Amino acid sequence: MNSVNEWRNGEVAALIKKYNPDDVFNADEAGVFFQLEPKRTLAQKGDKCVGGKASKQRITALFCCNKSGTEKRKILIIGKSAKPRCFKNCKSLPCIYKFNKKAWMTQIIFNDWLIDFDTEMKKKKRKIPPKLDNIRVEYFPPNCTAVLQPLDQGIIRAVKSRYRTFLLRQILCDLEKNIQRKCNVKEAIEWICGAWDDISQSTITNCWKHATTTKDANSVSEVAEYDESNTHDIQQSELEKIWSTAKKKTSLPDDVNLENYLGADDNISTCYELTEVDIVME
Repeated sequence: MNSVNEWRNGEVAALIKKYNPDDVFNADEAGVFFQLEPKRTLAQKGDKCVGGKASKQRITALFCCNKSGTEKRKILIIGKSAKPRCFKNCKSLPCIYKFNKKAWMTQIIFNDWLIDFDTEMKKKKRKIPPKLDNIRVEYFPPNCTAVLQPLDQGIIRAVKSRYRTFLLRQILCDLEKNIQRKCNVKEAIEWICGAWDDISQSTITNCWKHATTTKDANSVSEVAEYDESNTHDIQQSELEKIWSTAKKKTSLPDDVNLENYLGADDNISTCYELTEVDIVME
């Protein structure tokens, strides 16, 4: 914790101080089991999803927002197919869509996204740190991202919680109509983007504070989900009610709870991870 605080008070503080809060951005990706049914919670939990059946039910989403909470960038979503059947007759998507066989973030995809971001900033004559020309990129040190990333302090968690609300609502609706189906990638994109839109400015600014404020070594880490408008509390209450209904209607065992469901895809791999052989080769 001391080394993290040193980096937070040194590198991070010095960097952020140079820029307007509107021009400091954080970007991070997350894997999502977009079709996850409550009954599959325990089977999926902890799966890094580098192959197998589960890998067919995942997408990767890159989120990016600024420190002031005034700008949430359009989500970059990576799927497995170039043209999913559900995209037929779809003129536009609310996200940037890319694809590869594993639905992983790659260096090429990220670089293209960053170049487009930089081009936009040039047009607006803005200089920001997240250096191509107008963008300065800073990477967090290894094993510290979960503590230093504002998006990891509750923002991505809030997006996933909201997404699960939309998904559970659809599952219950299909059960009511006796329809057996799974949501498709287009629906998943719409729900994730809708969930992103629902994240409040106060939630974002609080998570930035949580990530950039020095923590005591003995303090307990907590998820920063404070929302001055009480929107989070309302959404959480809605999710809990829907979960309770879903649990009854699908006869879930007692050891499957909402926290399990929300965290089932927390450990999904979002990019290629170097093996010991790779490291030795390098």
